[in-house]
Amino acid sequence: MLKKKAKSNMISLSSYESLVDKIANFALPLTENMDLDDYLDDFFGVSESQLADQYLNNDQEELFWEWFWYDVPFLMNKTIVETYIIEHEENLNPEETEYLIGLQKSYRSCFRVLEVKKNNGLLIEDMFTIEKFMITEIKGSRYFMSGDVLFARIVPLKTRNVLPASITILKNVDFQKIQHSVEVELRLLGPNMDKKVFLKRNGGILYQQLFE
Repeated sequence: MLKKKAKSNMISLSSYESLVDKIANFALPLTENMDLDDYLDDFFGVSESQLADQYLNNDQEELFWEWFWYDVPFLMNKTIVETYIIEHEENLNPEETEYLIGLQKSYRSCFRVLEVKKNNGLLIEDMFTIEKFMITEIKGSRYFMSGDVLFARIVPLKTRNVLPASITILKNVDFQKIQHSVEVELRLLGPNMDKKVFLKRNGGILYQQLFE
C-alpha cells in the first residue's frame, strides 16, 4: 500500500501545479483499485506486499506517480496524461495542451548544469544522451550552480524548455558507475532502443541506481 510520511525534500519550479493536480484527480479513479505490484516492483525493485508495512516518503511517492502517469502506457497503450489530453481536449486552452504534450514527451534523467545565467536561465546537459538544453527559468537560475547535477525532467515547449517537476540536486553519487549500469541495462533490455525512450520506459532502473 502507498502511504505518505515525510515532507518532500525536492525543489519544485512548476508553474503548472493546478494542471498537474487535475491529472492526479483524473488518475485517481483509474488507478485506486489497480494491482500495482508489478509497477512498484519495476520502479522500486520491491513489490507492494513487501512495502505493506513500510512508509513511502513524499519524494518516493511523488516520483512513482509521476513515472506512472507520464511514462507508463497501460490504458489502450496510452499513458494517463495522453488519455487526459484526449478526453479533455475541448476544455484545454492552447497553452495547457502544449504543456501536456511536452510533459508526455519528457523523461527523467540526470542533467549537469553547465552554465547559470542569473535571472535568465540555465544551460544543462543530459549525462546519458549528451544533449544540451537551454532552460529559460529565472527562479531556477537562483537555485542552482554550475556543476550541480539534477535529477529532473525537461518539458519541451514550442519556443522554450522548462523544468516542470520536482528536482533533486544529487550529491555524492558515483555517476560513472551509474552510467555503466544504465548502459548494461540498455544492452539487455533494448540494444537498439533510443536512450530517451529507454529512460522514459524504465525510470525505475535509474531511480534504483540513484537512491537504493
